[in-house]
Amino acid sequence: MKRAMVVVALLGVLPAFGEEFTVAVTESRKPLADDKRAGLEVMERGLRLGNASFRYVQTVDPKQSDAPVVQQYGDYILGCTFPQIWNWDGEYFLDVQVKRPNGQPFIANRARLQEGIYILQQTTRGVAEMVWPLPATEGTAEPGTLAVRIVKVPTDVNWFYLEARIEGEPETEITQVRVGTYPYITSGPPERQRWVTTLAAAHQMSDQLTPIDPATEWGVVLHNKIAQEEGGCLFVFDPEQVQAARAGGTYNVALHMDAAPGTRAMQFAFGYFWDTNYAQAIERFRPEAPAVLERLRKVDWSVGVDAAWWARLSGEIDELLTHAGMQEQFGARWKAMQDTAQQLIAAAGQEGAAARQAERGFGALARDAGKLKGGMYASALEALVREAGQ
Repeated sequence: MKRAMVVVALLGVLPAFGEEFTVAVTESRKPLADDKRAGLEVMERGLRLGNASFRYVQTVDPKQSDAPVVQQYGDYILGCTFPQIWNWDGEYFLDVQVKRPNGQPFIANRARLQEGIYILQQTTRGVAEMVWPLPATEGTAEPGTLAVRIVKVPTDVNWFYLEARIEGEPETEITQVRVGTYPYITSGPPERQRWVTTLAAAHQMSDQLTPIDPATEWGVVLHNKIAQEEGGCLFVFDPEQVQAARAGGTYNVALHMDAAPGTRAMQFAFGYFWDTNYAQAIERFRPEAPAVLERLRKVDWSVGVDAAWWARLSGEIDELLTHAGMQEQFGARWKAMQDTAQQLIAAAGQEGAAARQAERGFGALARDAGKLKGGMYASALEALVREAGQ
């Protein structure tokens, strides 16, 4: 199964927002179509939260415990489409650099194959999480994880909120976060200029990094002048979490934010403007930025587990199991899911990493329970068709 082409649509099974706000994960793993690199495989996952989409690609070597392989373009991608292709970087959108005591900094989302993408909530908002295990190292009893949690509120069309957090390894810190953009579009005429305009200043981009003052320039507009002036990126970081920042690039434009000492979690607001001249977007953004920062600081990053929803689903599946043949076909799988659910519901009442792991586990269980229920309905329908034909 692992070596075959696998494409699965992992749709959230909690109450949906409707067609205009889809929350979904797609996943595939297949052999690399390259005779010169036979034996390698490529993992690809996609996440959609309303009008924001994310793409992860990683080539791995199964003979080396799925060690990441980056030998050429396309071997690694972590991209964001918001609201359209590019604008935010469709290939290298986010890097989270971490450091262990007495170790060298490394980019946590590139060091190991991603564990998975989990749908955590799909009620009044969409919440999903991307998780990477940290590399094993001598002296670390149990390696931690990098968890990137994304929150999207349907009514807040132009923004989503992202948290990067280290779980486990209490002495490991985030040292820097880099976000990548292609304001409005990638290629442009030679006269096009890339600019970063903040709450306090305007900086024309070059291939050298330009310092940005976190205390006064925590609200950022990334845009163009001379050409392609009608769209761009909006960005807010928490100045209390950033001790230094820089921006640069004339093709892709990147923001580098150095974390304050001791930082293990950082939160950001990602936005955009579209079909609007950059000057109007800046004029509108500057007075609104404090409210965006306030919303960012008030985001509830926890989701818990919906025990009431699970109880309703349990009743529906228990009812299906009363039909002929269902208990024999599905009973054992459902019993195992029920036992797991009770363990996760109990664990979600704890604090810290254990609670977050339970939230992810419950999200995966909800997905699998929804698929089980769908299979039971299909089996029941097939039985009815057979009976009708006799």
